[in-house]
Amino acid sequence: MDDVMLERTLAKLRFAPAVTAMLMLTCVIGCGGRSDVGTVTGKVTYGGQPLRAAEVQFNPDAAGRNSVGYTDADGEYELLYTPSVNGALVGQHNIAVLDRSGKTPIPSEFTRLKFEVKPGSNRFNIDIPSK
Repeated sequence: MDDVMLERTLAKLRFAPAVTAMLMLTCVIGCGGRSDVGTVTGKVTYGGQPLRAAEVQFNPDAAGRNSVGYTDADGEYELLYTPSVNGALVGQHNIAVLDRSGKTPIPSEFTRLKFEVKPGSNRFNIDIPSK
């Protein structure tokens, strides 16, 4: 390797840590999520058993978009604020649990729950008693 090529290679290596640090900082700032949205997970049960395929809606008291999640076979849900952002806006929310299939008779009081989403991780379990 001649001296010119060696100098160029060394110059590239000197800047590599700085470039890597800048890329990481960009991702942390740009990919780190939103400070006005908290992640929300939970479990919905009906008569003590997991309620599958239920829709869980979080509608903020203040202006802003709602968040929706669907329960899996274990009754677990995770809210989506947008297709690429998990969670719900920080603040008070009106909560509704809905069974779109019509198979589970959910009492009306479970369409008017209230929860407060805080920054960071939130877990809200909902137990609906069977009749």
